Amino acid sequence: MSKRKSSEATHATQEDAHTRVSYQGIPFSYCFNAASVFFNNELGNVTLKESLSLASVFGAVISGDCHYGVVPIESSYHGTIHGVYDRLVASRGALTILAELSLVEEHCLCVGGKSTGIDIDIDSVHCHPHILECCSDA
Repeated sequence: MSKRKSSEATHATQEDAHTRVSYQGIPFSYCFNAASVFFNNELGNVTLKESLSLASVFGAVISGDCHYGVVPIESSYHGTIHGVYDRLVASRGALTILAELSLVEEHCLCVGGKSTGIDIDIDSVHCHPHILECCSDA
């Protein structure tokens, strides 16, 4: 999303003095990865800023603190993220979707200790609840 019109929106170029991008989540989250891929930082002029909520990403773009925001619009497990569309409508056209990037959600179970990964009994898993919800066999 951006306050700029879609005809003016491009990937960051050398013409941009410094592009600031807010993303929902923490470093190495899905939104961070999407922002890193989309705003290829080869030129070193892109700063990625983490925001822990959709509201703070939208707020950063609306206030002008960031030029762009990266938020999820759909999850393969949870479906459409309605809060994103609600905030776009509430912005009354100030923000628009400029691009879409699809990333596959991949999760791994890591086991500590001297386990070989074969014939192990798992008693409990400690992680963010969303990760377990994304696993169809959980």
